[in-house]
Amino acid sequence: MMIQEFKCTLCRRHIKINDQFDMPVYDPNTGFAICKNCIREINRYLDEHDPQVNETPKDVFASELGGLLKKNKPHVIKAYLDEFIIKQERAKKILSV
Repeated sequence: MMIQEFKCTLCRRHIKINDQFDMPVYDPNTGFAICKNCIREINRYLDEHDPQVNETPKDVFASELGGLLKKNKPHVIKAYLDEFIIKQERAKKILSV
């Protein structure tokens, strides 16, 4: 296996190519090349500035959880458990909270 060295078009670093992942974008006809570090930086920049990506599933889950908690207060949950479970008051209180 012959190790080649190319220059990244964006950052101008010399990259030694050991496998296809060291220089994922390379056009031998024009000499245009982008190293994996520049691709990572471009992807990070796009993720930070794309409004759709900024809406993470964690934010969606937090808003849904807030709605569920407003509807289901501990005393409502305990009343529901009282319908189906006999005695075990302490366990029902712990579950409802």
